[in-house]
Amino acid sequence: MKRVKLGIGLVLLGMTAIFVFRYFQVRNTPAFVAQPSSFSLQPPAQAITGTLAETQGVVEHRTREADYYAEATPGGTIRQGESVASKNGSATIMLGNLGSVSMKKETEVSFVNLIPASLTVWQKAGTASYEVNTSHPFSIRVSGALVILNGDATITMKNITVTRGTARIARVDNDNKTNVTKIRGKTVYIF
Repeated sequence: MKRVKLGIGLVLLGMTAIFVFRYFQVRNTPAFVAQPSSFSLQPPAQAITGTLAETQGVVEHRTREADYYAEATPGGTIRQGESVASKNGSATIMLGNLGSVSMKKETEVSFVNLIPASLTVWQKAGTASYEVNTSHPFSIRVSGALVILNGDATITMKNITVTRGTARIARVDNDNKTNVTKIRGKTVYIF
């Protein structure tokens, strides 16, 4: 029994020694020191940039780094992940030689993906005209639908009017079934 008590005492003494040692070792060291970081999420290298070619009236731009919209300036660069809103005006964004997005007043568009092979925008509000000048279609998310556009179209929150080329519209109905409709030039599709 003496040996058991001696063994337990030595274990407790050893643990106490470790705690005391660690206390004196770290007593003047802060638990956490914030380190400055240069980390920043940047668009992929293969992503193109858009140019705010024309503006009329009040047009705002939200950059990747900002949490708010600020006044947009003609000639400004639009990068992947940024948004443009035409409050009481209009704007045209050129996407290199791939095409353009022309926004009417009270329209908001986010440039979700600007990689040429899978260019995707999200039209959150208003009316915008899209012109696709490449073999790679534009994907446009609008009113719970996904529009794959190969040509020219004007899209509102209620319908799409294709003026040239084709568009495929995918929607999920109330039974959770995906319905895909293909339309050709000079056709109107109501969401």
